[in-house]
Formats: sequence, structure tokens, C-alpha cells
Amino acid sequence: SYISGAPLIAHDMKHYVLKDIKVFGIAAIIAMAIILFVIFHSVSWVGITLFSSFVNVLVVSGLIGLLGFKLTVVSSNYVAILIIFSLAIGIHVVVRYQEEEAAQGAVDFHQRLCIAIQHISTPCLYMVLTSTIAFFSLIISDIKPVIVFGYIMVIGVCGAYIVSFTILPLLIQLLKPKSRPAHKHYSHSILSNLLSLVLKHKGVVVVFLITSLVISIYGITKITVENRFIDYFLKNTDIHQGLLAIDQNLGGTVPIEIILDAPDVNYEDNGDNLEGDDELDEFDDYLAELEDSAEGLASKSYWYNRRGIEKIRSIHTYLEGIPQIGKVLSLSSTESVFQHIIKEKELEDFQLSLIYSKLPEETKSILIKPYLSDSGDQARIVARLKDSDYTLVRNKLLHKINDDLNNHFPERNNIGITIAGIGVLYNNVLQSLYRSQILTLGFVFIIIFFMLSILFKSIKFSFIAILPNIFTALVILGLMGLFNIPLNIMTITIAAITIGIGVDDEIHYIHRYMKEYAKKKNVYESILASQVTVGKALWFTSITVAAGFVLLVFSNFTPSIYFGLFTCLAMLISIFATFSIIPLLLSVMKPLKS
Repeated sequence: SYISGAPLIAHDMKHYVLKDIKVFGIAAIIAMAIILFVIFHSVSWVGITLFSSFVNVLVVSGLIGLLGFKLTVVSSNYVAILIIFSLAIGIHVVVRYQEEEAAQGAVDFHQRLCIAIQHISTPCLYMVLTSTIAFFSLIISDIKPVIVFGYIMVIGVCGAYIVSFTILPLLIQLLKPKSRPAHKHYSHSILSNLLSLVLKHKGVVVVFLITSLVISIYGITKITVENRFIDYFLKNTDIHQGLLAIDQNLGGTVPIEIILDAPDVNYEDNGDNLEGDDELDEFDDYLAELEDSAEGLASKSYWYNRRGIEKIRSIHTYLEGIPQIGKVLSLSSTESVFQHIIKEKELEDFQLSLIYSKLPEETKSILIKPYLSDSGDQARIVARLKDSDYTLVRNKLLHKINDDLNNHFPERNNIGITIAGIGVLYNNVLQSLYRSQILTLGFVFIIIFFMLSILFKSIKFSFIAILPNIFTALVILGLMGLFNIPLNIMTITIAAITIGIGVDDEIHYIHRYMKEYAKKKNVYESILASQVTVGKALWFTSITVAAGFVLLVFSNFTPSIYFGLFTCLAMLISIFATFSIIPLLLSVMKPLKS
């Protein structure tokens, strides 16, 4: 036996998300801790970095409760994303401190820490401001859960900055963890060799980047928001098997409803159906009594009579003829039950009134009231979509039904027709997500560009900083389109996360380049110094977060799998774009060279 339906889908979605947070959250933290230990070779540094991230999560969680924000499937990943940003800032602080320790070992501990904080606080502040703009794109959405998620992330990113420059320095001051010996880290040779490769083969790199962009733009044209509930769950899960069985054998799972409103005229039965029928004269007194009572529904209702049910039946039959629709229920179905019981092919109005007057209330609540309003002026048709049908394109189908019923249906006659139900609601949510997120990305990039222009006081640097960000976002979205991975309530947040991550990388790199060039006055040496110093922190952050989030591919909840996979890819693609596009543009444009 199987259980299905919208309530179960909502329940299981929350169940799997909470399970992923508990199981994979712990596994991701362990994986991140291992990677951080490999990087820092110190339990103290690992503990300090992770602890400050957890403090931020706890503080933000408390604020969420105080502000009355309710978590949904959309916002349930806020913990994971906060850890990303908290770790990113924390690793930058730690790496910068270790750099100052190696360069100024004789200087007092407290002074070294202050110098490190002073140098790294400005680019981190820039990162927080621009990331806030990225998550602001979620706040201007039309969907409340997405808006709430946007507010949570804005609060969380600001909280990450505050914690990283209060709690983290305090822990360093108290514990005084020992750093590795001053010899060059293995990442130094990797990053310097990568820089040499990029600068020696500029033409090849440019061709590769342009080709990647062209393919990505093509992939973006293939992006869809068409989702099937059944695809949210792996084939071996009970809910997937239940949805499939009910879809294929019992008439579909996701309901849509057609609401029919009577024209704005007073409908009265003109008696044509009874006129001239001598055999029915004996019922005249009874029918008159029915018409004077609340039970004479056939004479008062626009729909509960032969002509009204015939109009409903025409729409009912039309819906049944659509391959992607399974079971259809309406007053036409109810009439079929009556016809079967009294063995009549067609029921007249007086028969419908008679049946209605004799039905028990419990039976009315099953056969009539779900499909007819109390006033009798509004009728309801319920159709169930076959969610497992691969030919189902929900948005296209709903538009076709709406167009056919409103413009091409001969029996319409000023009847008000409204399409509603969970299927319509879900489709509208997805379409709104697409409009509010994907189509506003360009606007978000423009705002970030102007903000970077103010921060760096240079249009050239703003251009250099924004290009890798655009590249990363386009590649991520392009991959989703190429592999036919639809946008849904969880993957839609990847765009904002990608922008936030990308801005972090570029701001730190360019800010360090400006500092190095002020000292060295040499483009290549300044790029190299930036690559092996701040680039090390970017490298550490990327592989740490990627190692943690890749574990989500083992989830039973498909949106969580995609979220983990594309967060991991976003980190790696962003670091690749930073280490290729920025050095390339700096070496060619030479923005600080007079």
C-alpha cells in the first residue's frame, strides 16, 4: 500500500531536508575539519576557525527566532551557507595573521594580530557589502519564503563579519595557537605555477574562457523551471514509488481546479423542460413545493440542472482528453452516479431536485458540495495531473487549458473561468522564481559594478573584478541548462550564492594587488605576490567548502543533491575564474601603471 498527495509531499520534503541537515551537516563539518587540519597542521587553528563559524550560526539562529522568521525548505540551508561565508572570512583572518607572523616574528604578538586585522578588515568589509547586494536579489522576490531567506542571509553575512573581527581575534589572543614553520607552503608552488601557465599561454586561456562562455550562454537558453514532485525523491524511496503507482494506476497526484462562475444575470428555470409533458403533471405540486423551499436547487442554481451540468460535462470531457491529466471529478461525475443508480440516461431538472432533497447530508458532502457552492452559482471541476508523465510541461499545459476554455470553448457564454489548485500554485511559484531571480541578475551585477567602482575608486578595477563573477554565474547556470537540471525552490538560490562567493574572491585578490603594487611598482611581481598570499586563503576556502558540500550528493532528496553539487562547483569555478581572468586582465590592462 502507498500513501501520497500534497500533504505527504510537503511532509517528506521537510523530513529529508531536516535529515540532510543532521546527517550530512555533521559529515560536512568533519570533512571541513579534516581539510583545515591538513592546511593548518594545528588543531587549535581548526577549532578557532570552526568555532567562530558556529557562533555566527547560533547568533543568527537566535535573531531568526526573535524576529519571528519561519524556516521553510527554501531557507533550511541557511546554516550551510552561513558556514561558507563565516569560514571564508575566518580563513582570510587566520592566513593573514600567519603571514604577518612569518614576516614580523620579532614583533609583539598583540601588535602582529592588530596589524593583520587592520589589513584584512577592509577587503572583508567590501566582500560583505557586495554579498549583501547579491542576497538582496532574493528580498525583491514575490515569494515570501525566498524573501525570508534573503533577509536571513543579509543578517548572516553581516553577522559573519562582526563575529570574525570580534570573537575570532579574541580566541587567537587567548589561545595563542602556534603556526607552521615559516617555510613555503605547498600551495605556493601550485599557485605560482598556475600563474605562469596563465600568463605564458594567454591566447589559449582566452579561447578557453570565451568558448566556455558561449557554451554556457547556450545552456542558459535551455534552462527550465519545469519540475515534477516525483523527481524530488530518488527511485528507491517510498514516496517516489507511491507517487509513481498512484500516477500510473489511480489517476494522477497533483490537483488542478477549474472554478466556473455563473454569468452576472439572475437565472430562473423557464419551465421549458416540463412544458407539454402530460406524464409529469402529477409532479407539479411537488415541484412547486421544491421551488419554494431551500431544496429546490435545480430552479435556483445556474449549474445544478440539466443545462448547467451539460456545460460542465463538455469541460469535463475536454479535460479527460488531455493525456497528461488523469482522473477528473465534477457535477458531471455526480450525475453519472445518479444515472447509474436510477438507470436513467439523462436526468431532468425535477429529478435532480428530487434526488437532492432526499440525499442525506453526509452523501451530499461527498457527491455535491465539493463541486457546487452553497449559492449554486459556482461550480468546481477537479483534475489530477500525472506528475510522472515526462511529456508534462506544466506551464505550457496550464496556459493551453486557460486559452482553450476562455477563447475557444463554444459553451462559455460569459461564464467566469478560473484555474486554481496546488498544480497552478506550484507553477506560479516556479515562474515567479525565474522572473525574480534569473531576470534580475543583470540588475544585481550593475549595482555590484557601481559599488566596486566606489570601493576601488577605479572603473578598470571594477571591470576586472566583475568579469570573473559574471563568468562563474553564467557557467553555473549554463551547466544547469545543458544537463537539463531545472531551477527549483532550492537551486534558485545558487545564483545568489555564486555571486556572493565570486565577489569575495575578486575583492580580496584585487585589494591585495593594489597594496603590493604600491610597494613593488611592478605588475608581474604584484600579481605573483597576490597570487601566493591572498590566493592561498582563497584556495583553502574553496577546497574546504567544496569538500564539505560534495557530501550532499549522497542525499535521498534530489534538490539537496543539486544544491550540494552546484555549491561545490561554484566554489571551484569561482577560484578558477579568479586565478585565470584576474591575472590575465591585470597583466594586459595594467590599471595602476601610469
